[in-house]
This record gives sequence, structure tokens and C-alpha cells, in this order.
Amino acid sequence: MLCVLKLNQEKTLQYDSIKYKKGSGKVVRNLFSPIIPSEKWSNSFKYLLDAKNTDEPTRNMMNEVYSSFVDNDGNFVEQFQSTGFDARTFELYLFAYLSKSGFEFEENFNRPDYIVKRNGIRIAIEATTTNPTAGVKSSSGEISFTKEELEKRISHELPIKFGSSLYSKLQKKYWELEHCKETPFVIAIEGFHDSEALTHSSNALVQYLFGEEQKLVFDKNGNEVIQHKKLYKHIDGDKKIPSGFFEQPNTENVSAVLFSNTGTTAKFKRMGYQNGLYSKFLKIIRNGFEYNYETDATSPKIFTYDLDERTDETWGEGLVICLNPYAKHPLPKDIFPNAAQYYRFEGELVFDVSGFHPFNSKTYTVGNDSKYEPLPEKIRTIFKSELDELLENISIPFDTVEYEWYISLDKSIIGLILLSEFDENWSYVCLEKIADRYQASNIEIDFEDLKDARNELIDIMVSKI
Repeated sequence: MLCVLKLNQEKTLQYDSIKYKKGSGKVVRNLFSPIIPSEKWSNSFKYLLDAKNTDEPTRNMMNEVYSSFVDNDGNFVEQFQSTGFDARTFELYLFAYLSKSGFEFEENFNRPDYIVKRNGIRIAIEATTTNPTAGVKSSSGEISFTKEELEKRISHELPIKFGSSLYSKLQKKYWELEHCKETPFVIAIEGFHDSEALTHSSNALVQYLFGEEQKLVFDKNGNEVIQHKKLYKHIDGDKKIPSGFFEQPNTENVSAVLFSNTGTTAKFKRMGYQNGLYSKFLKIIRNGFEYNYETDATSPKIFTYDLDERTDETWGEGLVICLNPYAKHPLPKDIFPNAAQYYRFEGELVFDVSGFHPFNSKTYTVGNDSKYEPLPEKIRTIFKSELDELLENISIPFDTVEYEWYISLDKSIIGLILLSEFDENWSYVCLEKIADRYQASNIEIDFEDLKDARNELIDIMVSKI
């Protein structure tokens, strides 16, 4: 079942389920250690705390990113746990993307959010989000729209939402700050005003920024074609704004608008899972709509995949940069790695994209969310990534999955809980470190109850320490 396994001694990362150390000895700061009364917690923050196992990779990846994040204002954690959860999550996502994409940070300023440099180009970036209208309760479930309602939403409601947030940032005039003068300025934005804010945001934002609608129509021969139409305004009830943000006063100081519909907890969950930052079996499925590369395609392509089948997601996947054709300090194309980009070329609006580009998606998690019973002091859970670093290979039956992983604090004993997909019975394996190798010392199979298998494994591990 499980043969002798060699210990990889070069990497000695230490993890537990909430707080862990890196090889440098730096303790990772914990976003999920409450610093405010529970009655002030946002529903999103409370959900992550309550979803102990299914969101373990989410919490651990957010903490991993936050360990290098510089909180210039000193209130990041407080806002993250209360009224600013979405905005702070988006800000943390931007930091993850920038830091993993070769940007260097300047950390001497608290306005705007980021001053970065890449390929010799210095860029100032301010993040913002769209939020629920004051006094209007945001919907929590899925929203269905008729065709007419959807057209109104894309053509008017969403542009006005984005316009309000962008206009507010425009009034701050960050480009007049001494350290931002003669520096390209970028506004990064994401929608969080309702449960479906991310579904159609990309199309709506592009229409608003460039003042142009691209609409699918039928020509006289009955063929589907893309019609380009100049837009002048967006109207929703008593709200009205001019279209074409890049054509408005002072927007020449905005070099680009950076948009993402993936700067959410689902992104951190997928990246955490991809990096093995979980200590219990999870099955994660993602589906949504992606860019369709077929020559005559007029609509997106549906995709679905299991995260175990795809392990190359980048932080920039799904990111879109819209370059201002009238910018005082224009940015070169491709300055933001992995991002799709909109720009004007010879008067035409061009969309450059390569590889897998999701327009929107949903991430579904299957797993046992039962809480662990308290473990003995000398035993802790272990991340899948650490197990993979300690053990070069694990040989288990074809229809069996690793379900839980445990390790003694001195790393002399490793315990695995296994689930048979064939008969849904449980097994365990206990490994002992001998010299520089782990050897299977105890194997028991065919437990009908997970708790029985777990308790017996933990008892054996304690007896060997």
C-alpha cells in the first residue's frame, strides 16, 4: 500500500492551520484573529471563520499574502473584519498580483495605495470598488434578469456604478502629489455592489470607459455581426452620467483603468489549494465563461474544470487593463503581465487576449466541514504542500484518496487518513522517520467510521513519540 519514502531535507516549512512560520523565521500575521467585537464582524468575515475546513486554503493564502503586505494606514485588519471586507480583499489581491508579477514596491507613501516599478516604468495605483447603495440592502443570492433587464443593467446601471467610484477617485487628484507628478496613474476597480456584480461587469465597464457599445445584431442576410455604436450617456432613474470616462475633464491624468472580476476570496481559495495550503481533503470545481477563440465566435465559451486537473492559474488570470487613448502619461502595452488589454488603434477599439481568459466564474467546494477534535499537544495537522516536500512520493491504491494529514511536532511521525472511493471505508497509515527516510510502520484498513480511524491513528502516533 505504502512503501518506504525518502525525506526531502532541503525544505523545512512549518505550518499549522492558522498561523505558521517560514524558513526565515518570520511569523505570518493572522488576518483571522479577531481584533474587534463579534457584533461588528461583516457577514463575509464571519463566514470564513465559520467555514473551518472548506475555506482553509482561502484563509491560509490570504495570510500568506498579508505576511508581506505593508499596512501604511494601520487599519487594514480592522476594516477587513468589518465594513471594508470586499475592498480590503481586492487590495490584498492587487498586492499579490503585483508582487508575483515582477513589480518593485516603494513603501514610503500612504497615498495612493501602491507605487510600483517594472521594466523601468514607475506607476501609481489606487484601488477602489463599487459598493451597495446606501440604505439599500444588497442581495445575497443569485439574481435572474430578463433580456430587457440585462441590457439595461449593462448599458446603464453598471456604468453608473463604476462611474460613481471612478469619479470619486478622480476628485482626489493623486497626480498632483509630489511623489506622483510625471508618473502614470492607474485606477484599479472591481464590483461588489450586489451578488451578481461580477457577472457582466467587464462589458459594462469597457462601454463606459471608451463610450462605445459593441452589440450583437443580425445583418440583412441573417448573419450575426458585431455593431459598434457611439455612446453619449447612461441613465438609471434620476441618475445620469456622460459616457466615455476617458473623454471627461481631468481623465487625461488617468493612464489606465485596471479591472478584475477575480479579486475575491474564491481566487485566494483556488491559489491556496493550488499551493497545497490545506490539511484536509477538498474537491474544488470551477465553472464559468471564458474567451472564445473560434474565428466566428460571437459569444463566450462555457468552461468547467476540477482544480486537481489544472494547476497553472496565475494571479493575473482574468485581469483586464484598459489603456486611456488620451493619457498624458501613456503606458506601454503588456506592462501588466497576464492581463488582457483594451486600447484604441487607428480609431478602432482593440481587445488583446491570450491563453485562458475567464470573464466570470463560480468556485464550488466539496469537503467534510466537521471540526477537528482537539489534538494532543505533540500532534498537529500538516498542509498538503508540506507533506509533499517531506515525502517524495506516496503510493496508494487507485481508488483511494488522502483525506487528512498529521505530523508530530518533532517530525518523527507522520499519519495519513485514507478514503476508499470504492466502498467508502477508511484506512490509516502511520510512518516513522528512520535516518533520512520515512517507513510505513502501521497500516489498518476497512474502518466504517472516520472518527474511529482517526482516533486509533492519533493514539498510535502519540505512543511512538
